[in-house]
Amino acid sequence: MGNSCFESVCTMRSLKSLDVAYSDELTDISHVSNLTALEELNLGTCLSVASGWEALSELPRFSVLNLESTRVTTHYGGYYISRCKSLVTLNLESCYMTDASCLANIKTLEELHIGGCRELRWGFSALFTLPRLRILTLICSLITDEDLREIQPPHTIEELNLSYCENLNDITPLGRIKSIKKLHLRQSHDARRPTEGFRSLLELPCLSWVGVKNAYVSFKIECELSKRRVHT
Repeated sequence: MGNSCFESVCTMRSLKSLDVAYSDELTDISHVSNLTALEELNLGTCLSVASGWEALSELPRFSVLNLESTRVTTHYGGYYISRCKSLVTLNLESCYMTDASCLANIKTLEELHIGGCRELRWGFSALFTLPRLRILTLICSLITDEDLREIQPPHTIEELNLSYCENLNDITPLGRIKSIKKLHLRQSHDARRPTEGFRSLLELPCLSWVGVKNAYVSFKIECELSKRRVHT
């Protein structure tokens, strides 16, 4: 889909859901501001979008946005996304964000996928301050031990994905996130794996599932998790 076709679609003012993923010729999304009833928008892998990001913040009912594998950066798109005050679900995986702290302004956010962003190095701890966030995916991210240490309670996160985060060596601070029910800590065979802090999993009262394939978890801790009916 190109710009002219997108503009035509945006005359359908009662449209609630729009999927234009893989539209290589789409460069400008400014006309989306006409869709005042729009609730869901999928722009996944629309690699050519270069303008019109400000229109997203003008949608009053906007709740679901997929920007996976687009060219969104912190200052080029990210700023306007952070002004979307009704977003509930946001996918920014494999984008070009460098700092995620601006997303902490989206107080309505319940589900955030921001893994695989190879340039993202700052703002991880800010994401844990979102008051309604339940699901946070940071798979293949550059989150560090220091980022985890900056996390402070209280928390609402029920599912956290830290799989394949090669810069993590100590996951002890996770023991403070008492709301976690499902935790992903898988690692690749040849990656540097977390070697400390797995005992903190025993401090999570709501934990029911943890993925630890290839992670360095002692047999004793695995037995304790099993006794507590935590599936691994």
